[in-house]
Amino acid sequence: MSKKQHFQNLLKNIEDSKIDKLNINNLSRIGYISSMQLYRDFYNFTGHSVNEYIRKRRLSNALALIKHSSMSITDIAFMCGYSSHQNFTNAVRKAIGLSPTEYRKNDMYFYFPAYITRDACKITVKKKIFRIQSVSVFFITSLRI
Repeated sequence: MSKKQHFQNLLKNIEDSKIDKLNINNLSRIGYISSMQLYRDFYNFTGHSVNEYIRKRRLSNALALIKHSSMSITDIAFMCGYSSHQNFTNAVRKAIGLSPTEYRKNDMYFYFPAYITRDACKITVKKKIFRIQSVSVFFITSLRI
């Protein structure tokens, strides 16, 4: 199995295990590499540390639930792996500057996408230039996963 395939397998396990407690030792066992090598490879592929990526993905999923469900904030916090309502509230405040309740009522959206390797996705981008204060606008015309 190539390094990319190991990495894709590792990402799949992270995405499938959002509720479970993830740690670097378990992830390195899944990827069949040492913890230090996992840190290096993960940062090289994604530009994020393992812990930062997991934290942002959990927060992104929790905030999506806040916006699109009627579940209580506490239930969402525990479902997404936070140890308490207060820890969740602090994480949300640190990331977006609002409490979870304020975020639910606000028009703002926070989303941290899952990392997709180039082999798994093809994006077609068409550039259109509008001469409104010299702004270039890019439209994604197709996305195939």
